[in-house]
Amino acid sequence: MLSTFRDNNLISLIELGMEGHFPLFRTKWLRNKGKRRDMALNSDEQIRANRLIKRISCHKSLERKKVIMEILDEEDRELLIRSFIATIEEKILETKYPLQ
Repeated sequence: MLSTFRDNNLISLIELGMEGHFPLFRTKWLRNKGKRRDMALNSDEQIRANRLIKRISCHKSLERKKVIMEILDEEDRELLIRSFIATIEEKILETKYPLQ
């Protein structure tokens, strides 16, 4: 999933997320526990998440990325947040427990 995030701005957002800061998401979106929030993404969801990430990464400024997040329907927004959080978790695990 990390390979999907190629945009330097998104990589910076992932690094901020590793520290607990999520400037791309509203607090209410993060508090909203969807029915599938704790479940892994299936292959169809990964394809949709990649499409959404590409849509967001074509914009350079954080404000434009936020606008895209606002206009997404709730299901797509939840999917993107799940993908983003999963990527952050993967990155944290890579840094804390590197393969030897």
